Amino acid sequence: MHNGTERQVESVSLETLIADNFKSEEAFKEKVVTVHWKQKSTLCTFNPKTGETNRVIADADVNPFGWRQKHR
Repeated sequence: MHNGTERQVESVSLETLIADNFKSEEAFKEKVVTVHWKQKSTLCTFNPKTGETNRVIADADVNPFGWRQKHR
């Protein structure tokens, strides 16, 4: 939040999060700096002002292509 606090809220989608916790999308953008969530082993960060979402693989053992190389 812009006031330095942090809130943890569970929601099924960003739209539901905004509807359940803020008066409008504009109020959401004024109060929230970033929204973070985990999708499988990927950490996601959404910036409401720019609309950008950044994704970072959280686990070094995860292969984004779904396959593993055989060790010899």
